[in-house]
Amino acid sequence: MSMNQLDISGPNNANLTFDHITYDAPHGCVSVEGQSTDSRILFNHDRLDDIETEGVSDCLNEGRLGIRGTTGPRGWVTVTNSHFGGSKLPGCSDGIQVEADAVTIGPGNEFTGISQGDCVAHADPIQFYSPPGGASNNIVTGNWFHNNSTGCMCWDGGDNNTFTNNVFESIGYWSIVGGSGESNWLIAHNVFGDDITMDNGHSAPNGSGNVVRDNVWLSGNHATDKGSGVSYDHNLNSGKPGTGNLNGRPVFVGGKKPVSYQGYRLARGSPGKGAASDGGDLGIRSSATACTRGSVSARVGGKRVCLRAGMHCKKRYAGQYRQHGFRCVKGRLRKLSKHAGR
Repeated sequence: MSMNQLDISGPNNANLTFDHITYDAPHGCVSVEGQSTDSRILFNHDRLDDIETEGVSDCLNEGRLGIRGTTGPRGWVTVTNSHFGGSKLPGCSDGIQVEADAVTIGPGNEFTGISQGDCVAHADPIQFYSPPGGASNNIVTGNWFHNNSTGCMCWDGGDNNTFTNNVFESIGYWSIVGGSGESNWLIAHNVFGDDITMDNGHSAPNGSGNVVRDNVWLSGNHATDKGSGVSYDHNLNSGKPGTGNLNGRPVFVGGKKPVSYQGYRLARGSPGKGAASDGGDLGIRSSATACTRGSVSARVGGKRVCLRAGMHCKKRYAGQYRQHGFRCVKGRLRKLSKHAGR
C-alpha cells in the first residue's frame, strides 16, 4: 500500500508491523516517538524514496524515518529489507535519524542516491544524534550503501554501537564518522570503499574500548582516528598495525565492481580469505544475516553454516559443534545442557 505520512507516538503503541508500504509524498516522512521501552515496532520491505524533510515541521528532525525514544531492549524499533533513495530531489534528509538507544537497522536495507546538495542540514544515510551523550546500544548490520555523497554520521558519540556486515561503496568521503567520546563500539566484517574515523571531535575526550576487526578496505583506503581508544586487528588494508592486519587487493565474487550486496563477498584466492579472527573470511559473510532465530552461525568443516538442534551432523566435527553449544548424537545435533536456553 501507499501512505503519505506516518506518526507513531506515545507509550501505548506496541507490536506494530509496517510491511511493503511505499511513502509516496515528497514530504511524507515517518516519525516514531515512543515512550515505551518494549514497543516492538517493525518496518519491513518499505520504501522511503525522494523525500525531503528540511523545513517540514511535521517531520521528526531530518530523517525520512526519524526515531526518538527512551532506552529499551534491543530492537524496540527494527528496520529491515527497506529502501531509502531516489534521485528526483536533491536530498535534504537523512535516510534514518536515530535519537534513541537500542534501535536495530538491518539486515537487507539499501541506501542509495542520498546527497547533500545545497541543504543546510546534514543529509546522511544514517545519523545518530542525541545530545548530550549520543545514541547508544544501536545495531547497524547487513546494509548496502552505494551511490551516496555522504556516509554514516555518528557525531555525538554514544556507547556500545555495532556496525557489522555492511557494504559502504566509495563516496570520496568517510564511510563512518564517529565524533568523540564513544566507547565500546564494534566495527566488524564490513567492506569499506573509504576511510572510517573515530574520536574525530574537537573538544570532547577520547573514547575507549572501540574495536575495528575483520573488515575489508579497497586498496588505498584505511582507518583514521585522533584518539588512542581504538584497536585494530585482522583487517585488510586498514593501514594500522595490529594482529592479523593485512595488505592486498581484495577479489570479490561479483567482480571488480559488484552490482549487489552479495557480490562483495571475497572470492576464492583473494587476500583476506580465511584470515578473520575466527578463521572465516574478512568482510561480509552471506550467512551472517541468513541464520534464522534459534540457529547459530558457525564455521564447520571449513564452511559457514547455521547450526540448529535436529539438523544432520557428522561425528568428525564433534569438537567444532561443541564450541557452539551442540553435540552430535546419532547423526543429529542436540544442544548442550548449559546452552539449552539459547
